[in-house]
Parts: sequence; C-alpha cells; structure tokens
Amino acid sequence: MDDAPFPPKRPFPAPPEPPGPRAVDLLPVAVDARRRLARVLAQPHRPSEVIAAVEQEPALLIHALRAANAGEGHTASTGAQAVAVLGDVGLRDLVEGVPVYDPLQPDDAWGLVPQRFRAHAIAVRDIAARLAADLQLERAGELVAATTLHDIGRVALERAEPGYARRVPADASPEERVAAEREAFALDHAELGGWIAREWRLPEPLAAAIESHHRDRLGLAAFVRIADMLAHARMGRQIDAGRLATTVAVAGIAPSSLRAIVMELPPEAEERDAAPSPLSEREREVLVHLSDGLVPKQIAVQLGVAEATVRSHLHRIYQRIGVPDRTQAVLRARDQGWI
Repeated sequence: MDDAPFPPKRPFPAPPEPPGPRAVDLLPVAVDARRRLARVLAQPHRPSEVIAAVEQEPALLIHALRAANAGEGHTASTGAQAVAVLGDVGLRDLVEGVPVYDPLQPDDAWGLVPQRFRAHAIAVRDIAARLAADLQLERAGELVAATTLHDIGRVALERAEPGYARRVPADASPEERVAAEREAFALDHAELGGWIAREWRLPEPLAAAIESHHRDRLGLAAFVRIADMLAHARMGRQIDAGRLATTVAVAGIAPSSLRAIVMELPPEAEERDAAPSPLSEREREVLVHLSDGLVPKQIAVQLGVAEATVRSHLHRIYQRIGVPDRTQAVLRARDQGWI
C-alpha cells in the first residue's frame, strides 16, 4: 500500500470561521462514548480495552491523535500509538477536557453535524477494517484512522458556511458533492480536511490520504476512497461505478469481495458466540498475554520460549482469524469468546 507522490499543495485558504479556535477543533464527543472511556480508565484495565474505547468513537480518536501529536518528537498515526503516547494520565485529562453532545438533544451550535459525521465515519471505518483484514494490509491501523477522519473537512465547511446545505445537495454523489463544494467555496472538503490535519500536526500519510480521498491516487487514499464509496453504495446512494472499478483495479481487490461487503449483514451475536476457536491452546495463551499489553519479548519470558517462537505464533494467529494486527486480533478473539 505504497503512497504515490503528491503534487505541490494549492494555496487554498481555510474558509472564514468565527474568532478564536476553529470550530472543528471543538468537535464534540458523544456523551456515552466519553463515559465509556472514563469507566475503562477508572478501573484496572488492559491497553487493548483503552484502544477499543478510543477507536470506537470517531471524535475521541480525533482528539487523542491531536493530543498525541502536539508534543515535540511524537508521531502517532493510529489509535494504539496515540494511547501509548498519552498514557492513562493524558487520557484522563483528555476525557475531562473534551466537549460532549447528547444525540437525543442536539444543541443550537452543532445541530446534527456531529451525528452525521459519526455515523458516516463509523460506516466507512468498518468497511476499511474489513478490507484490511481480507487483504492482510500492513498499515491497517493507519487506514482505520484515515477513514475515521476522512470527512473532517466537511464538518469544518458545514460549521463555517451557514449556506452549505443549500449549495451542496444532501443526496449528491461523492463526485457531485466535491464539484459543488469547489464551485461554492473554492475548495472541497477533502482538501480542507488535509489542511486541518496538517494544522493538527498529524503525520503526513494521514493528511495526504484525507486530502486525496476523492482523487485518483494510490496508497492509503485509494483505500479510503473505496471504503467511502462502498459505504454510500451500502446506503443505496449514487456512486460512480466506473471510478470505483478503476480504483479497485489499481488497488488489486477482487470485485466479488466488494459486492459481499456491500450486501452482507452483521452476523447474529449467537452465531459469533458459537463459532469454534481456530487457535491452538498455545496460540490462545499467546493471545491472552497479548491482550494484557505484553510485547513479544515479555510473552516469551512468561512462556519460557524464544521471542522468535512467539512472533511465529502471532503470525499464525493473524492468519487463522483473518486480522492484520494485534489490536484487531484481541478485539476479534474477545468478541468471539475465544479468550
């Protein structure tokens, strides 16, 4: 998933916003999501539990990545990296400081913008995670972060431009939306999103993927674009099938896989619980230690084996349960009741 070179940035200014911090800097978090993270931090916990609580809520992930990249020398591209940089103390400060909203009581300032952003971000993120698992992508964590943040520029435009809804039709296809935004505001939400990501000092691969997810690009941007289009298709909205086919071909994805993603329904909880574990007893032990936050070297000491042996077990675990990294392995194993 190598990134293609990007052309020099066009000198688009940010749209006008009220004095003080950009409104999008204060994107509110769903109140229950903040409570969930606070509960996890308030009791003995594993790192994987904190990562899951952060990554499940798009606005929380945004605030965590911003905070993690604010300090000199820190570079966090994923939720796991942000959690590691901030630690429990930093995350508790984050929980206390983030603004919140109640989805049942939208306020006058934000209206339904946070809820629309959250719903679409989760839909696109989940499709991207499925693609990453199916294709065993090495940069799955970055892809999850990029898809979660990909529409942050739209949030900024909607908050900065009161006439956004009148000038950009709600039922527009992704390509029509971009064209309407460029005509109305001299830039589109993807370009603005890249600008915001750089202002937040997020790593360049994330900023570039956000900025270019509506262009013909390779790397992270292509997978964000595919996941975004599939999310629209799943909702019965119009997409450019030709552009999707081209992007899919460049990314090396089988069209049959995409059709399955668009049409599939989430499995019933009872079916997930009944699925037999594909792991051996030793692999299960390794995964339990992994869920406790241990690294391969520490796991090797616990089990009395070589570190290379642990890494070999981890490679087989990822292959057997169809996930790209440790975070997804732990989440899937817990969801299925294997650990």
